[in-house]
Amino acid sequence: MANLKVNYAGIEFKNPLVLSSATPGWDGEGMKRAGLAGIGGVIPKTIGPLQDWAAHPCNGRLQLIRQNGKPFGMVNLELFTTKTREDWTNKDLAIAKEGGATMQVSVLAMPQPEETAQLIEEIQATGLVDLLELNVSCPMPASTVGMHIGKSAELTYQQTKLAKGAAKIPLTVKLTPNVADMVEIAQAAKEAGLPE
Repeated sequence: MANLKVNYAGIEFKNPLVLSSATPGWDGEGMKRAGLAGIGGVIPKTIGPLQDWAAHPCNGRLQLIRQNGKPFGMVNLELFTTKTREDWTNKDLAIAKEGGATMQVSVLAMPQPEETAQLIEEIQATGLVDLLELNVSCPMPASTVGMHIGKSAELTYQQTKLAKGAAKIPLTVKLTPNVADMVEIAQAAKEAGLPE
């Protein structure tokens, strides 16, 4: 069989197939199954405050968001985890690791950068995570991410700077198309210490 190993941010993946933050990433069991099926890497749903308003869907569902009574945009409810950060750190990350895939954990940029750094420390303390992904741009209403942080180079810089200081393993920044200027936001992350 061909050698499909790839190196990303100094971390080896057994192949370039990565289960991104999709429905199977809702819990450790789904990610374990993906790893056992041969996936090279898994990314769980973004860990942050519990999105209790988003019921666990079987597939993606959209909710219309209004501002001043007018349609403002759509939010994909599938983005949100219904697991608490304690569920992830005390149980589900360990279950996911049993699948053998490299694990990149998506961490929500919390309202205060210090909260983000604390969450990173909690996740790293499990010893189960290979890389971290700082989510500054998905529309996560509980922290105003995507509605606020990922649209501001200054806020992205502040979040990334503290996250980078807390991270003892490779850290990346997640950017999605809803940011105001992807180049400006990426530049802010780079200036905060992320490698190119």
